[in-house]
Amino acid sequence: MRISRPLAINIALGTVVVAALVAGVIVLHQFGTTAAVTDADTVQLTATVQKGVVSSTISAGGSLAPGSEVTSSFDVSGTLTSVAVAVGSTVTAGQNLGTIDATQLQKAQTTAATQLANAKQQVTDARAAATAASTVTSAATSTDSGSTGATSGAPGGSGGGAAQSGGQSGAPSSSGTSPAQAAASKASAVASASSQLSTAQAQVVAAQSAYDAATAALSSATLTAPIAGVVVAVNGSVGSVTQAGSRAEAVTPSGTTSSTTSSQGGAAGAAASGFVTIADASTLTMTANIAEANIAKVSVGQDATVHFPALGAETASAKVTSIAPTATTSNSVVTYATTIALTSAPTGLRLGQTAQVSITTQTTKTAALYVPTAAITTADGVSTVTVVGSDGSSTEKTVTTGVAGDVGTVVMTGLRQGEKVVIGSVSASQSSTGSTPGRTRFGSPGGFGGAGGTGSFSGRPPGGTGGFGGAPPGGNN
Repeated sequence: MRISRPLAINIALGTVVVAALVAGVIVLHQFGTTAAVTDADTVQLTATVQKGVVSSTISAGGSLAPGSEVTSSFDVSGTLTSVAVAVGSTVTAGQNLGTIDATQLQKAQTTAATQLANAKQQVTDARAAATAASTVTSAATSTDSGSTGATSGAPGGSGGGAAQSGGQSGAPSSSGTSPAQAAASKASAVASASSQLSTAQAQVVAAQSAYDAATAALSSATLTAPIAGVVVAVNGSVGSVTQAGSRAEAVTPSGTTSSTTSSQGGAAGAAASGFVTIADASTLTMTANIAEANIAKVSVGQDATVHFPALGAETASAKVTSIAPTATTSNSVVTYATTIALTSAPTGLRLGQTAQVSITTQTTKTAALYVPTAAITTADGVSTVTVVGSDGSSTEKTVTTGVAGDVGTVVMTGLRQGEKVVIGSVSASQSSTGSTPGRTRFGSPGGFGGAGGTGSFSGRPPGGTGGFGGAPPGGNN
């Protein structure tokens, strides 16, 4: 019997499919799991009740900064004649930092001293004039009183009467002025002398003030360190002009001034507030930005531990010293600047060095029983823990919890040290191919012959739309 071509093709395709099915069953039987996985096939994970100090911490990053920093400047402007320190120098309080040209300051002090001496001489002269005027007035008053008494006491008789008449009060003296006029004139002379003395004394006060200022300016030609510490900035070099309380400026050949660069490498504009900046490195601090979700747990006085990545395992104890009252927002994140002061510091630290701080917000202080937080279940305000006995049995116990720390949660009542508690469970079965327990596949998800989906044996073959025995790829034949 002659077999038609279409029938031969279908027979061949059927043979190929049957062979593929047989091979698939063999492969599945060899690599797939034969164990059924049920919900009961689980293994409990347990932990032991331990005893120790339990603390809750908040971590943040920052960098080291000095406890205080002072910028020092000359009180007067002048040309720098010496710079006695460099960036990195360690100085003591009162140590010389630099000097400026004192020629003009010395001249100013000399002029002020001369003016002060002249003013003091004027006071001496005015005081002598006032004393003389007062003495003349007293003598004149005594003479007038004696003349009047002699006239009124002359012997009687016609001659005496005439003399008495001529000596009456208000009669002009031999100089043609009355006693009252003479007294007024002499009083005016005394007042004038006293006024001149007061003026001279005021001039002495002004001259003394000018002299003191000139002396202070001369002494400020040498700048000394206000505190002990490390020099972190020097603005100016010998020959540059430093302005009072400002940065150093260099004098160009044309006579104009321009910003200068410190001989130690720092730009003058970097610390424009003064000539030398000194950091007090005897105390070190760091500022950490604490998120608003955690800042309520932080308070001044809390203990902290600072770690320095550059120094390996080195740490330092510290305390929270201040918390900014207002927040800072960056990239929609709200944080509060918190300052932490180191109470001890390892050697080798440098200002600006990266630091990580852990602030202890809660602690048991002494050792207490604790379990992993995952072991505790809380419902309606009641906390329970599942305890595994030595025989493998499980018992649920009610517990009273305490500090929830980084290593676990304190259990104040209900448990004993060494007991085992359940913290979770995992499936006990895994397929030999490492696939998810309870699911055995070969190839892509969806079963043998699938197109990457959830097809079955009669699923659509790649490139076609028919099931088993359907049209082959490329159309109907």
